Amino acid sequence: MKKIEISLEYGCFPVWLYDDAGSLADTTLPSEASDDIELLGLFNDIQARFEATFINNSQEFTDKGFASKEEERSFYKDLDVAVEKLNSHCSGLYEIVKLY
Repeated sequence: MKKIEISLEYGCFPVWLYDDAGSLADTTLPSEASDDIELLGLFNDIQARFEATFINNSQEFTDKGFASKEEERSFYKDLDVAVEKLNSHCSGLYEIVKLY
């Protein structure tokens, strides 16, 4: 079975697609969900919010974390909503693994 990993990495879309052999195929929405503009927007927003937790300039690259516990809870709640919406498109077609 193909696999989708939800992985938060700086500079990478959070949806990682793996083929049947276990090789990384792409970091994008699977074809079953590719026309869902709302879902794409959710994951793009999640990635932008995640990257905002870092300082990245010519002098440093540091994870500064979220500004508050409430901001962090809201982030992970929105991430769970996006994953559930993705699962509704791909149920039974992919194993979805959360790495967060």
